[in-house]
Amino acid sequence: MPRSSSKKAVVVLGGDLTIESWVKDILKSCDIIIAADNGVSHCLKLDVEPDICIGDFDSISNKDLNTAKKLGWEIKRLPEDKDKTDGQLAVEEAINLGAGTINIIAGVYGSSRFDHHIGNILLLASGFLASKDIRLVEKNIEISLINSNSTRILENHKDSIVSLIPLTNLVKGIRTKGLKYNLFAETLNIGQTRGISNIVLDDHSEISVSDGMLLIILENTNLA
Repeated sequence: MPRSSSKKAVVVLGGDLTIESWVKDILKSCDIIIAADNGVSHCLKLDVEPDICIGDFDSISNKDLNTAKKLGWEIKRLPEDKDKTDGQLAVEEAINLGAGTINIIAGVYGSSRFDHHIGNILLLASGFLASKDIRLVEKNIEISLINSNSTRILENHKDSIVSLIPLTNLVKGIRTKGLKYNLFAETLNIGQTRGISNIVLDDHSEISVSDGMLLIILENTNLA
């Protein structure tokens, strides 16, 4: 049984990671850190000890993996032949450790494994995460999802580009406040691009949905 889901977790994946103050701020505010495969290398560079390192470790160098072992980090090695990615298993581990809020970093950008980047984004739509606040976070981007009868408050995202992408056939009753092009109980269809590249005008904006699953992508181009 998962523990009480009141903790904040950071899952460090193995994609490209811009190691700057934003990463350290996220890590400082969390209760649990889990490194998935090459995410261990990122933690070594950040001089941060994860609560657990998980994966088949086919993407990390032997040098970095051996360094983690010498430091006494907890290693949970998985077989290469499995039905889930290391990233999903790391998120599941965070939930088992009591996480209700999960930020995933180093999961969006990278020069290889485009399939993993797509998988990480669509992981947000998994049923087992429906009650969790889970986001993919990078230096200049935040990706999250809202389900039926939900509202997402956007704090301090003024001037960011926001895109609303349906992940179900229809997303109904979409209402927005504080955007350049607001929606008033309207419907977006999957596969259409109407919700792409809106602009956040207010520091306190809202997006709500009455029925369906809506992906929210926030991009702060001022940080690019």
